[in-house]
Amino acid sequence: MKTKFAILTLIAFMACGKKNVPLKDPFDNLNQLTEHHLRCIEKNDMACFMRSLLTYQEFRDSVYQQLPEGKDKVANISEDVYWGWTLPDRKKAIKKLFERFGGMKLVSYTVGAPKKIIKLDSIKLHRDIPLDVEWLDTKQNKKEFIHSSEILKAVVEINGRYELWNMTYE
Repeated sequence: MKTKFAILTLIAFMACGKKNVPLKDPFDNLNQLTEHHLRCIEKNDMACFMRSLLTYQEFRDSVYQQLPEGKDKVANISEDVYWGWTLPDRKKAIKKLFERFGGMKLVSYTVGAPKKIIKLDSIKLHRDIPLDVEWLDTKQNKKEFIHSSEILKAVVEINGRYELWNMTYE
């Protein structure tokens, strides 16, 4: 009886190990994540777009410690420094996307398979996801296109749920 109790206690203890903090407002799949962000651009609603990005808190609590840089105590790259490396590209991409496509009608889009999926301890990073988008500028009755693997540069998956972390767009 004591052996069974000890085994059950050990299993319970192991199951209660460090868990990821859930994402605050994740998407069920890459397609849903992409459509949401494209619809925000269509509505020319940058606040809508920004609310659905990976936050610093989520990065710190669930992503950073699983990255090689987060585990490397010799290099001593803090989460603040690492997070700071990603922000300029993300901010610039958002600004450029809204300047170029904000308010245009979303006609169609296709999300491809990630060029790379990095499996870490308990999360996955989906990298360089191909995205094709067709927009219609209704004022000029002109179609505009995006063909890029940079807009969905890094998407975090935790427990089968997704959030956009990083992007670039020129």
